[in-house]
Amino acid sequence: MIVLDDCFDPEWPGVPTAMAEFCLSPEGRHIRPFAASRAKMYLCARHMVRTYQHCIVISGLVSNMSLERVLDGSVLRCFTNWPIPPETLLQQLDAG
Repeated sequence: MIVLDDCFDPEWPGVPTAMAEFCLSPEGRHIRPFAASRAKMYLCARHMVRTYQHCIVISGLVSNMSLERVLDGSVLRCFTNWPIPPETLLQQLDAG
């Protein structure tokens, strides 16, 4: 798992740039973002993305979540202003 801090802070534009470049490079092709909070982006091995997302949703520890398409997958938006019910999130995750 990789956690990037200040990923959405305009003072640090190199953080999201480096993340995108890495994920699209041959060395990072197996790494994908799986969740985002207000300041952090969470990445893991591509084959573990849905597992981590399911764990976050069913834990009940994070409120106000939704999914956003990013690169070739979906990222779980945590603490969003546009939440969807956990049951709907799980259905979307299961649908791929």
